[in-house]
Amino acid sequence: MMIRENQRDLSEPKTLKVTLPTKLHLQLHQLKILQGQNISDTVEVALRSYFEEIRAEDQGPEPTPGDRAPGADV
Repeated sequence: MMIRENQRDLSEPKTLKVTLPTKLHLQLHQLKILQGQNISDTVEVALRSYFEEIRAEDQGPEPTPGDRAPGADV
């Protein structure tokens, strides 16, 4: 999938309607109250955190010298 950045401002807010399990809805609502934010900001922060976590997992830990296969080129 390719996003055409030259045609669209990617910082522009978009509206998205989603259906969530009640437990997740309540967790977001609690976080919204604790953080003193509106629900849109709360969802945005939660999604950014989630995607950063996924990105970090995809990159994995840095390999150590002992992780390399014997005879592998460096």
